[in-house]
Amino acid sequence: MIDLFNNLDELKKVVTVQNSFCLEDLCSSVIDASIEYIEKWLGKAQYDKLVTAHANGTATTEENKLIELLQRSLGNFSIYEYLPIGSIHITDAGTSRQENENFKTAYKYQVDDLRRSLMTKGYMHLERMLRFLDANENNYPLWKNHPTAYKCNKQFLINYSDDFGKYVKLKQGRWLFDCLMPVMKSIECFTIEACLGTACFDYLKLKICEGNLSDNDKKLLAAIQPAVAHFTVAAAAKQGWASLSPDGLQFIEQKGNDASKQHNTAKNEMMSVYIRDHEDFGQRHLSKVLDLLKNNPDAYQLWKDKQEEAEEKESDCDCGCEKNNCRCTVTDTGKGGHFIGF
Repeated sequence: MIDLFNNLDELKKVVTVQNSFCLEDLCSSVIDASIEYIEKWLGKAQYDKLVTAHANGTATTEENKLIELLQRSLGNFSIYEYLPIGSIHITDAGTSRQENENFKTAYKYQVDDLRRSLMTKGYMHLERMLRFLDANENNYPLWKNHPTAYKCNKQFLINYSDDFGKYVKLKQGRWLFDCLMPVMKSIECFTIEACLGTACFDYLKLKICEGNLSDNDKKLLAAIQPAVAHFTVAAAAKQGWASLSPDGLQFIEQKGNDASKQHNTAKNEMMSVYIRDHEDFGQRHLSKVLDLLKNNPDAYQLWKDKQEEAEEKESDCDCGCEKNNCRCTVTDTGKGGHFIGF
């Protein structure tokens, strides 16, 4: 018995393993997977409650619904973590791998493809679980009352990969979406907040977290989301050719004779076109956001207040002083410029 899997049959319902697989061998990988991929979204208190209820056979109907979704995500993540060490035996004599005439160790590209599939499915089922929780939050008070887990999937202007995919297709769904989150956070901070103003931006984020968007809020959010998506992938593409690791900045490239496909980093020309296109689309959508705000100022009072405040601070001269508070002596030179004297 391990966390959320009382026997091998339960594991086999969510991921393909052979009858000879030893469930206890997966124990440490399940713990690692729960910490790395699950707890920040679900919260440790809710996770522990589900583990205990499942092990004791005391889970309620609502808990069993969540457990079924959680098992699919955790099972795939756990096997993903297990595979690098699954074929290696660690003994007092060191490490070795088991291989005989009936069983051969899988090629590296086969293991890589399998791990990629497991990670994609793990994140896919994680997103399904989060959708379920959002739709049934009152049934899971330990999650709803968690100080960070409840808000974790409500922190962005786009919080689901399939919503992001309406504007830019993500080949690996939630997995890639999760990787884009740090970039998306910067886009929201430096591009969207600058467009809306801090008050309007903070208000919209709060309403998303509360799940209490008005019709006008929904219109504004629908206009903003494609801009966020396009600007995010454009920014991510600029740094996506390399990754920072404990060994330093590494160039990303996959190739080899044992793989049926080769994946190479896009050339500069292709990357430039890709980035330029998405930045262009992002800017066009941002213009539509501004058009919506300008055409409906009374529907977005916080944005309107920001505009009126900015107008009041506009200068009457080219020196940059605030209106009615100019401390400079400005003389027109008659040459299209100004001479500033004191």
